[in-house]
Amino acid sequence: RPRRKKRNTKDAARLRLRPIIMTSLAFAMGMVPLVLASGAGAASRIAVGTGVLGGMIAATVLGILLIPLLYLMVRRIGRRGADGPRVPLPPPDLQADREPAR
Repeated sequence: RPRRKKRNTKDAARLRLRPIIMTSLAFAMGMVPLVLASGAGAASRIAVGTGVLGGMIAATVLGILLIPLLYLMVRRIGRRGADGPRVPLPPPDLQADREPAR
């Protein structure tokens, strides 16, 4: 069963890879004119464009690699608590007064 969850996570990551890459690439290409700016105010445009482009590249890489891994980790941690909360049993004298479950 855990093998199937890993395979499903890989399949989902592979399925989402193309839309994520295309969206990120379109946004990054939109930042290229800012990075290559010249003329009056070019320094501020280059600074903004470089920061935004670098942030987009970092967010894309982290999103592609980290999100599926974090999903698997959270699923694994959640599975540890799958037994449910430990509720203490009532004292034995109270258990004797109960009628058997039907």
